[in-house]
Amino acid sequence: MAETKKESSGQFASQAVPMDQRMKTTSLFGAMSGFIFMTTSLQAGANMGFGGDFKTVLAAIAVGAGFLTVIGHCPSGRRPQRSSPAERMPAGSR
Repeated sequence: MAETKKESSGQFASQAVPMDQRMKTTSLFGAMSGFIFMTTSLQAGANMGFGGDFKTVLAAIAVGAGFLTVIGHCPSGRRPQRSSPAERMPAGSR
């Protein structure tokens, strides 16, 4: 197999990326899904902005912001529990 040289920017623009330096399928899926949702959301927002009057657009923005506020403050159970500073200290320094 031919030796691959990495460019100074860390990108492989002119040759195949070696197997050990390729992205995992799950992280690639996450990045592509984010791109898809972002572009469709932008398109939907643009269509809504061009299709409605000013009051309707402001009402839709307020409803969306309220929804995001509510789901942002809901406990999901996956957040780490907060601990006191004494509990975060290494065992030997207490």
